[in-house]
Amino acid sequence: MSEEPVVEAVAEPVAQPTQAEPNLMSQARASVSSELDWMKGIDEQFLASQSVTSAKTPNDLAKQVFNLEKVIGKPRLPMPEETWGENEYNEFYQKLGRPESPDAYKLEGLPEEVAFSDDEKKQLLTSLHQSGLNNKQANSVMKAIAERELNLSKSVENKFQESEMNAKATLEKEWGDKFEHNLRLASSTLNQLTDPDTASQLEQMAGNNPAFIKLLAEVGNKFMREDSAFKGQLQSNSFTSPVAARGEIEQLKADPLFIKQLMTKEDPGHKLAQEKWTNLHKQAYQ
Repeated sequence: MSEEPVVEAVAEPVAQPTQAEPNLMSQARASVSSELDWMKGIDEQFLASQSVTSAKTPNDLAKQVFNLEKVIGKPRLPMPEETWGENEYNEFYQKLGRPESPDAYKLEGLPEEVAFSDDEKKQLLTSLHQSGLNNKQANSVMKAIAERELNLSKSVENKFQESEMNAKATLEKEWGDKFEHNLRLASSTLNQLTDPDTASQLEQMAGNNPAFIKLLAEVGNKFMREDSAFKGQLQSNSFTSPVAARGEIEQLKADPLFIKQLMTKEDPGHKLAQEKWTNLHKQAYQ
């Protein structure tokens, strides 16, 4: 009996497990696992705190503790309540830095051009004190009020100057080289017809009104023709209106000879020029 050849079985190679490539899901799972792992050492009683469970890393929890330490020990003010009365609010304002009384405010940096009267200042500071403002807040409010007053004042002044320039241009166009003469005549006529206080009030109300100035000049011319006594009074009258004075000042500014006399102390006409300049400014801005 012949023996059959024995065929040995060859073992197939076993496939080795391949290492999984990282992906988004595996990275997220690792991150969650890491976050949970660091909390395993924390007592369960502390895990009931949202401050602990909201921390994703030990560093987050340490940051919370650090911030908490910065506020511990600092005074905390209660929020005002509807049931508060005057005493509670006064105590609250004192803690916010309000001074003891309105006259204890120390103001600085206010525009020098604005000067509050004693009554105005007292009234304003009393109101700010009742509102609970500290010194810095009160100073800011007073500065804002002063700046507003200054701007309003400048606006009124600009409108007055514009009105004066327009009136001057109108009369110069009509009177030509007789402008200065007629303006002085109008001023002197007003001074002769009424007392100084009334004349000043009329000038404030209508001093830039060309029709009013023309009327006075016409009255003056008529009286000078018909009344010699009145003519003498007008000619001897040294009264000069603010409008006329400002007009003369502008003319002198354009006079090189006068400016030279005014600015040069050694000039023989310096003293007279200086006196004229000073008197005109007093009359112009009285």
